[in-house]
Amino acid sequence: MKLSELKKSSPEELLELAQSLGAENISRAKKQT
Repeated sequence: MKLSELKKSSPEELLELAQSLGAENISRAKKQT
């Protein structure tokens, strides 16, 4: 994803994106421990 695309996105879209990325990171962290 490009920065220009992020700037065009609405706050709601950015929040959804952040949550989906965060969920992936959390599941990865749980697997590592």
